[in-house]
Amino acid sequence: MACWSLGLYQQLLNQGELSAEDSWELMQLCLSGLVVKRQGKLSIYNRIYATVFDYTWTEQALRAIRPYGAELAAWEISQDAQYLLQNEALQWALVWAKKLSLSHSDYQFLSASQAQELAIAQSKTQTAIQSSNWAIKNRTTSNQKTIANWGDRAFCGCN
Repeated sequence: MACWSLGLYQQLLNQGELSAEDSWELMQLCLSGLVVKRQGKLSIYNRIYATVFDYTWTEQALRAIRPYGAELAAWEISQDAQYLLQNEALQWALVWAKKLSLSHSDYQFLSASQAQELAIAQSKTQTAIQSSNWAIKNRTTSNQKTIANWGDRAFCGCN
């Protein structure tokens, strides 16, 4: 719940208000006293909270909660694939995130990481198939030459 709540609070800081959908997480955020729901809109309860719990605070809090906070922040700024998670780091993050309500940014980041991992695996598979096909072709050519040589020897009576 913490990631989702902080992500939602961060959106409120950026946009001023959001349409409120009833959910358990939203109720928890309202109960914290930071936000209030009025006429179907969610907004920060008062300017003091917005000043104390500002964007920088939410970024630091989210970075502390997420095991991939630094990578996500760098990726959001640059959209550079070098910051996406791979291998064990991605698997660990997916296990960690499995039962959590994450922010939209988290889901985008994890999805992009998974897409990159899939693309890498497909590329490796394609390379392996090409190498295998090349080896089969060379072996077939070699076998054909060997058979031709033996056939020539049998035809000319050379043994």
